[in-house]
Amino acid sequence: MIQDYKTKVNTAVKILELSIILTALYSIDFYGIRLQLVSSQIPYVFIMSLMTTLAVYYTLSLVQSKKLRLVAAMFIALYSLRTLLTQVETLVFVPELVNIIPKILFNDFIVLFIYSFIAVEIFRKKNTDLGSQNNILTDKSRRTLILKIFLISIIYVVIYILFGLFVFRPIANFLDPVALIHYVDVETPSWILQFQLLRGASFIILSLPIIRQLEASWKESAFAIGFLFSLVMGGNLIIPNTGIPDMMRIAHLIEVVSENLIFGFISIWILQR
Repeated sequence: MIQDYKTKVNTAVKILELSIILTALYSIDFYGIRLQLVSSQIPYVFIMSLMTTLAVYYTLSLVQSKKLRLVAAMFIALYSLRTLLTQVETLVFVPELVNIIPKILFNDFIVLFIYSFIAVEIFRKKNTDLGSQNNILTDKSRRTLILKIFLISIIYVVIYILFGLFVFRPIANFLDPVALIHYVDVETPSWILQFQLLRGASFIILSLPIIRQLEASWKESAFAIGFLFSLVMGGNLIIPNTGIPDMMRIAHLIEVVSENLIFGFISIWILQR
């Protein structure tokens, strides 16, 4: 019992240490973007880093793989979820930021690569028997996988619409109805649903390297990917942003965390069938 307690404390300390490391990395301006953190932002960045680290820890606890392969898979997943897919969506809705987005992509590339390497070094299972569980993608043909990814992308669009209508809007209307009126009065591209269809497929395709390395039951895998999607994507909305009113940001945070948790779980359920 004492040994088990020490193990849990040791794990908690490692999670806190890695969260602090990620916070420190985000404070470094690698490209010269001139978006250095101010002291008031540090607690928010730490919370975002803690959310990311919790998701990474749980995911890595279900993986036993070669170090460099695992670093690459984790980096692709984190960079795609935290930065790439988010910034592409930002470009669609706020094209005025076209000049700064490449700099953010470059800066986060360095941050998340270093973080992925350290996270794998700290949490990777070494010489541990995870059991005889097969990966959920074992024996799945390429054609079957493509069809399932297409189905998942359609489901993503449905979830995107439903959570926008029945989660974000009611919460935003409760928190700040005046801000909601101005916030939704923004012209969206006519091809937004097609864009979200592609985005849903990208979620899964870019996460396949880490999904392929999960050695757990489909339920454990589903929770791992659900947490990874929800906590990493949701973390982007923790930090106050002058471009979005605080109450709208909070409503979006609840929407994004909940919808991506469900989307991740459903995605793995479909992939394993």
